[in-house]
Amino acid sequence: RALRGHFIHMFIAGGLCKLCNDVLVFVGPLTLNFILLGIQEGPTANTTPHRMLIQGTVFSLGLFVAYFLQSVAMAHYNFRMTRINMNIKSILISAIFDKTFKVDPNAQGAPTAAFITNLQVIDAGKVGLCMSTAHMLWSGPLQLLVAFAFAFYLVRLAAVTGVCVMLLLVPANVVLTRLLTKKFTAVMMAKDSRVRQTSEMLSNMRVIKMFAWENVFLNRVAESRKAEVAALKGALTTRALTAFMWIASPMFITLSTFATYTLMEGTTISPSTAFTVISLFGLMRTPLTSVPTAVSQLTEAKISLKRIQDFLLAQEIEPKAVKRVSRAIYSASLSSS
Repeated sequence: RALRGHFIHMFIAGGLCKLCNDVLVFVGPLTLNFILLGIQEGPTANTTPHRMLIQGTVFSLGLFVAYFLQSVAMAHYNFRMTRINMNIKSILISAIFDKTFKVDPNAQGAPTAAFITNLQVIDAGKVGLCMSTAHMLWSGPLQLLVAFAFAFYLVRLAAVTGVCVMLLLVPANVVLTRLLTKKFTAVMMAKDSRVRQTSEMLSNMRVIKMFAWENVFLNRVAESRKAEVAALKGALTTRALTAFMWIASPMFITLSTFATYTLMEGTTISPSTAFTVISLFGLMRTPLTSVPTAVSQLTEAKISLKRIQDFLLAQEIEPKAVKRVSRAIYSASLSSS
């Protein structure tokens, strides 16, 4: 809640930049449709070659201005999101570092040094990283909706086939996303176990050497690493399958749409319609790829934030049990004679 209240204005400003980019991204397909229509129809009584040249020049300049503004909006969006990412990461690392000196090491379930290291190195970074793609949770569906609206205007009911194909793919992606959450939770638990055992082995190396227990502890660390790699392999396999489902979706949608249009109309599709629809479905590749990534990063960030919250709420040492020494005792001054 504190992070949300501090960064909400910068986050909204980044969202406005992302909205401008999403609006301008459709200028390309629409301009392509107008240009192809002009080439397809050719010169007529109302459109002389000179007038077509002027229209082509206007379309080209408009396309240049649209892409320029799109680049500016996207650059500002990336800058603001990266800044939020770095600030949140720094705040969480500082809070964890400050809490480390207050946590009670004798309390039940007290965090170990390895666990605190994971919170600072891994979990804080995941919480900050999710802000870079958080806007895709609304931007992706918005781009998909607008692209389908334009496609429906061009190919009519044939676009409904593409919608049906996408709706069939949604349940599969929901199942994969839930499975991905479980897999990455297992990865974090296995990683904590491996780091804890490694830290214990290094901190007690003198005793281990004295009793010649090297092989025993090496086997324990190796087994923990083996379990971590197995959990990570399952998580990455699930992530790859999720990405494949989303990346292959535009191809399935385009194929089903063109086949339905040809069967319903009984004629071949015109070049202007075909290339424009292909361009619109091509625009779906970015949101279809980014949405599962954003969901995956948000899921990991939610797990990491819960771990950080539990640590920050851990039992602390009684203030009266700590004797604070004034810094003035250690102050010194140097002078040259």
